[in-house]
Amino acid sequence: MPGAAPDTRARACNGLGYVAAEQQQWAEAVQWYQQALAMPGAAPATRATACVGLGYVAEHQQQWEEAAQWYRQALDMSGAAPDTRARACLGLGVVAERQQQRAEAAQRYQQALAIPDAAPATRATACIGLGNVAREQQQWAEAAQWYRQALNTPDAAPDTRAGACLGLGIVAAAQWQWAEATRWYQQALAIPDAAPDTRAGVCLGLGIVAERQQQWAEAAQWCRQAFDIPDAAPATRAVACLGLGDVAREQRQWAEAAQWYQRAFDMLDADPPHPLPLLTIRWYQRAFDMLDADPPSPLPLLTIRWHQRAFDMLDAAPDIRALACLGLGDVAREQRQWAEAVRWYRRALDMPDAAPDTRAVACNGLYIVAETPDAAPDTRAGACLGLGNVSERQQQWAEAVQWYRRAFDIPDAAPDTRARACNGLGYVAAEQQQWEEAAQWYRQALDTPSAAPDTRARACNGLGNVAYAQKNVREARQHYSRAIEIQPTFAAAYRNRGLTWSAEVPPDYERALADARRALELDPKFEDARRDVERYEQALKQQNRNRPDRKRNQGR
Repeated sequence: MPGAAPDTRARACNGLGYVAAEQQQWAEAVQWYQQALAMPGAAPATRATACVGLGYVAEHQQQWEEAAQWYRQALDMSGAAPDTRARACLGLGVVAERQQQRAEAAQRYQQALAIPDAAPATRATACIGLGNVAREQQQWAEAAQWYRQALNTPDAAPDTRAGACLGLGIVAAAQWQWAEATRWYQQALAIPDAAPDTRAGVCLGLGIVAERQQQWAEAAQWCRQAFDIPDAAPATRAVACLGLGDVAREQRQWAEAAQWYQRAFDMLDADPPHPLPLLTIRWYQRAFDMLDADPPSPLPLLTIRWHQRAFDMLDAAPDIRALACLGLGDVAREQRQWAEAVRWYRRALDMPDAAPDTRAVACNGLYIVAETPDAAPDTRAGACLGLGNVSERQQQWAEAVQWYRRAFDIPDAAPDTRARACNGLGYVAAEQQQWEEAAQWYRQALDTPSAAPDTRARACNGLGNVAYAQKNVREARQHYSRAIEIQPTFAAAYRNRGLTWSAEVPPDYERALADARRALELDPKFEDARRDVERYEQALKQQNRNRPDRKRNQGR
C-alpha cells in the first residue's frame, strides 16, 4: 500500500513469513523475514521478531548453529519486546536440547521464564521445555512439577496445555502407572484446539499403554486413530504404522505386520517428515527405558523399548525407517526367510543416523541368522559381513576382523560377498597402518572373479588410500582413476583424486577443484568435498593474486 509506514510494511513481511513457515515453505519464509529485517525505518521490535522467525526456520531445517545465531541476535537487540526476547530464549533452549546440551537448555528455558512481561503462553512453553529436560534425565517428580505449572498457567495455549497433559502421561507411564497415564492422555485428547500432531501423539501413548497390557485390539485402534488424524506429521503416522505392525506381529499375523512395517518405511522414504514440534510425542517411549530395572515385559524387546525411540531427537526420521526395517527383518526371520531377514537387518544398520540401540537390535538379528545352520551359506556370510561393518564403525578392529574372516571363510558364499569381506579386512588393516596387509586384501577383492563393479571400485579406492598414506601420490591417483573408470558415480574416488592433484609440487588446484566439484555434484551431502571446493577456490584466488602482471613486466 503506497504511503504505508516502514514499520507497518516490515510487520506485514513478518506476517507473510509466519504464514509461509507454518506451511513449511522455508525458502519463502526466509525471504519475507529477511525483507522485514532489511526494511529501512523498521522498529527494533519488528526486526527482532524477524530474527526469531529466521531462527525458527533454521531450527526446523536442523541448522542448529544458524538458528542459535538468529535467536541470539533477537535476544541482544536493543528495543526488542519482552516476549520476543523470551521466545528467543525458548529457541536457544530448543537448539541446545536437540544437541543434548541439557544444562544449557534448562538455563535458556529458565531465562525465558524469568523475563518480565513475557506472554503467559511463552512462559508455559518454557515450563514444558524444563519438564522435557527433567524427563530426559528421568527426574520424574521435577518433570511432573513443570508440566503441572505449564498446565495451570493462565492463558496458556490449548496445544501447550495438551502437551503438558501428554508429558504428565509420559511421567506416569515411566513409573508403570497405567491408569494415571491413561487419565492424562485422555485429558489431553479432551482439550479443544490441540494441534493434530499432539493429538496423534496422545493416541500413540494410549496405544502403548494398551499394548503394554496385551490389549491388542485396543492398541491397534489407538494406533489406527493416530494414523488417520489429518495433518499429523509424517513421522508420527509412520510410528503409528510401526505400532500396528507390532500388534499384528504379536498375533503372528505376519503378512499384515510386514505390510505395516513396509508402509512406515515407504512413507518416510517418499515424504521426508518435517521436524516434530516440541510438544509432540518424541519422549513418551522413554517411559520404557526402565525395563532393565523392572519385571520383564511379556512383549518382545523391540515392541516395548525401541519403536518410539525415533523421537529422542527431532531429526529422528532415519531411525523410524530403521525400526521399520527391524520389524520387517523380524517378520522374515519368524518365517525362516533368512536372506530376506538379513537384507532388512543390513538396511537398518546402513540407515544414516539410526539410533545406537536400534543398531544393537539389528546386530542381534544378524547374529541369530549367522548362527542358524539351515540358512543359506551366502545369507550367513552376509550376516557376518554386517556384524563386521558394525564392529568396524565402532573401531573394534579385532572383532571386525573376526567377522570379516568368518564371512570370507564360509564355503559357497557368493564371490561378491567374499570380495566385500576382503575390502573390510583391507580397511581394518589400513586403519592400523598395516599397509602391506591392507594392499594384499584390497588386491584380492579386486581380483575376485564375479565381484560387483562397486566392490571392485572400492578395492581400487582402498589401494589408492594405502598409496596416498605412504606419500605415493601418483600411484594413488592411478588407483583412484581406475576406481572412477569402474564406477563413474563413485564420489569418494573423485574427491580422493582431487587430493592427489593438490599434493603435487606445485599443486594443480584447477584439476583438484574439478574433481572436488564432481564429487559434490554426485553427492551434495559430501561435506569433505564441499570443504575441498572452498579450499581449492581460495587457493586459486591466492595463486592468481600472486601471479606477476605480465603487462606491467613488459613495460606496457
